[in-house]
Amino acid sequence: MALPDDARAATAPRGETAERYLEAARAQRLETRAEYLSDLGSLTLTGDTRRIEPRRRDPGVKLEGGTGAVILVVVLLALLLLWLRFGGTGTLLSRTPKDKDGKTIDAPESWKIDADEAATDQQSLLAQLRAMPDRRAALVRLLRHVLLAAGTACETRFARSDTEREAFARLPGDWKYRGTLADILKAAELAHYGGREVSDDGFEEALSQGATILRLGEMRHG
Repeated sequence: MALPDDARAATAPRGETAERYLEAARAQRLETRAEYLSDLGSLTLTGDTRRIEPRRRDPGVKLEGGTGAVILVVVLLALLLLWLRFGGTGTLLSRTPKDKDGKTIDAPESWKIDADEAATDQQSLLAQLRAMPDRRAALVRLLRHVLLAAGTACETRFARSDTEREAFARLPGDWKYRGTLADILKAAELAHYGGREVSDDGFEEALSQGATILRLGEMRHG
């Protein structure tokens, strides 16, 4: 509201009430200014005088207090996850890490399969498995070799600490022989952890199913 030329300004009071008013206005981000007059001059105040609405300042993107700290932590966590996903240990976070060069997949450490055993051809491996006196152990060994062959066929690497089930989970969900491999996994787990006896028919069926996947791994490696 414009003041008339004949109005005379007065020194603004700086009492406790005025200070509280200014602090409250700043807290609400309000732009406010008070004019104190000693003489109104020709200015007249009536009940029809239009009310002047306070104008809010644009807060922009200013961050204050705890909000800024929380956003900063969220950004840092996001950057850390991106680094883990695509950086040094990203292969461990990827569900299906890929082997780009087509080489034979390395076995996890706990499987105790060295490079020479991993290179055993299908026929020799099946003969060794049939000759093992402990069929439960034979099924577990078959499962591990079949998983390695599946990893080679699907170009999927395993983490060094993977269990057999974790390695199985890394394989593509739409892989054609995933169901066959799941049957071998189930039979090996029931025998090894569940103590189920391995029948002749069950053992031969597992070997037959395993031979199909082992052949895929040899074809891919070759």
